[in-house]
Amino acid sequence: MEKNYYFARRLKRARIDKKISQITMAQQLSVSKQAVSNWENALHLPSQHKLLQICEILDCSLEWLISESDEHENNDYTYSSASEYDISLSKFSIPIIDFKEAINYVPGEYRKNPHFNIRPLYNKNSEAFALEIIDTSMEPEFQKGDIVTIDPSIKPRPWDRVCAAVEGFETAFFRVFAPESRKMLMEGRFNLAPLNPDWSTKEINGNAVIIGVMSEHISLRRKNYPPIKKKN
Repeated sequence: MEKNYYFARRLKRARIDKKISQITMAQQLSVSKQAVSNWENALHLPSQHKLLQICEILDCSLEWLISESDEHENNDYTYSSASEYDISLSKFSIPIIDFKEAINYVPGEYRKNPHFNIRPLYNKNSEAFALEIIDTSMEPEFQKGDIVTIDPSIKPRPWDRVCAAVEGFETAFFRVFAPESRKMLMEGRFNLAPLNPDWSTKEINGNAVIIGVMSEHISLRRKNYPPIKKKN
């Protein structure tokens, strides 16, 4: 509840400063007015994707919005006049690379073009990178166009979502790390399993390397609009 409290207070402050009503914000986020009210009353937290949208609407840094401390409560929260705290964190970004580049990824080599960078919500590891999902192997949890943050510093645990390089393949794989037993894992054997049953599981016997573990998942907003009625 404490985390919700800080977020709720700052959300309401920034919204009022921008002279945006709860109804207007709800419309911009494609949610109900009640959802916005629940956020501002510390009853719920929005999804990661909604948090990013809120920051864009209110022109505030994500770290200021979700920080669980009073230390930066009175900081000017806009990007244009950010505090040292905001600059050091909200401006942190990681590169979005493709699955082929992931095999030989070297931190720092892909940060030149800001259009291919994203600001992760929580992961501040400078070695991390992001991938854009390009196939249906991990549906329904991961859809084409979704972004996943991969952290090479995290040791994989069973059922983690991982990025792996497999011998004989020119591109990396994003799959479920699925060892069948502790003994199997100790021997360097495990499965790289898809979530989509239409895709096959890869059995690994010492011929693959786990590049990193997924730490964040940013999904695209998807909405099923009702069909437009044609006029007679």
